[in-house]
Amino acid sequence: MMNTINVQIENLNSLLLSVADSLDSLTFESFDTVFPRTVNAMKQVHELKGKMLEEYGYSQLKQYEKELLPKAKQIEEKFDNIVKVFSREEKRLEKELSTTLQRKKLTLYKR
Repeated sequence: MMNTINVQIENLNSLLLSVADSLDSLTFESFDTVFPRTVNAMKQVHELKGKMLEEYGYSQLKQYEKELLPKAKQIEEKFDNIVKVFSREEKRLEKELSTTLQRKKLTLYKR
């Protein structure tokens, strides 16, 4: 049983590292390809974690918390940072579009 749980913990660890790497490589240009893969990997993490909780219980998995929790926190911070960056870009584009529309109205008004 201990060997199986170690293999599953390694799989979970590998998935978390994969998610972290994907988030690091996420850009505006790569969003459509990288983000769906990242979400899929997070779903796999969630499913594996749920399966392991059923199989081993929280008390047994708690001993691996020190190994996995920092990675999970790191991923959470990366998601937060990405949301901030994309929100800033959305606001910038919104302002740019608004300015462009105002210029267009002024140009039409001057005619």
